Amino acid sequence: MEKILVDTDILIEFFRIKDRSLSLYSKIFRINTHIPMISSVTIAELFAGRSIQDKREEAILKEFLSKVEILYSNFEVMKLTGEIMRSSDYKATFQDAEIASCALYYELPLLTKNVKDFRKILGLKLFDENG
Repeated sequence: MEKILVDTDILIEFFRIKDRSLSLYSKIFRINTHIPMISSVTIAELFAGRSIQDKREEAILKEFLSKVEILYSNFEVMKLTGEIMRSSDYKATFQDAEIASCALYYELPLLTKNVKDFRKILGLKLFDENG
């Protein structure tokens, strides 16, 4: 099974949509042919959402996070994050640069809806949900 790094925007859609089975996340991972991975920065981004102030929503998020593999940053990932921020031809946010760095360092494709910005990062492989 192929491991895929999941960008925060994919998870935000998953948690906001009423019928989660219609989300891109569900479509990719429900048939168990891929393994979802997330960056530790994604955890911070998800907990920054206002809906997490609701204890029920927080519990749902914590349950979800207990079932995915989390990639933590190390020196090399953070070095690469800084290099992407310095050299990108667009203003890469820290969060996007760190997520891209995790994908590059761990040699994983990135599942994102933010293709426009991420495709500008040299060497980054984007996951194509259409095969």
